[in-house]
Amino acid sequence: MALPPSPLDLPSLLFAQAALSLSRTQRLVSSWLPPPTEAELQSARAPSDLEKEEDGVFTASNELYFFVSCGYWF
Repeated sequence: MALPPSPLDLPSLLFAQAALSLSRTQRLVSSWLPPPTEAELQSARAPSDLEKEEDGVFTASNELYFFVSCGYWF
């Protein structure tokens, strides 16, 4: 007989349930979509290219430096 999860395991249990729910939702939505066309498959980018682009977009920056460098003064 399995023991109930301890209170320390509750966050990881909730995270696992959320991940499972998300994957089921994504699978359901993808089942409604038509299969990708040849043009879409050829224009798909590699995951490493997408990671590099996301790293450039979501890089943390100092907003104060941005405003000072643009000539804005408070």
